Amino acid sequence: TVWWACRFAEAAHRVPVVMLPRRAVKLALCGDSRAKDANIRQALIDRFGGSAATGRKAAPGPLYGISRDVWSALAIAVTYSIQGG
Repeated sequence: TVWWACRFAEAAHRVPVVMLPRRAVKLALCGDSRAKDANIRQALIDRFGGSAATGRKAAPGPLYGISRDVWSALAIAVTYSIQGG
């Protein structure tokens, strides 16, 4: 994984690359380094408007349809924006 991360960073030589440790994401979103994935997901839902953010098929919210790894990607993007990226 580390090797591939370095290869991707090398390939993106014109774009700034920032390493965000998982601990930084937990602290930025939950304020606790012991937070679990469910806590991070809930923090994102709260940040985007509570239960209305996920919505349902008839009335989808901005987070409707997000699943699995997309939650992690969103958490990283939100953390990056919080930290002034």
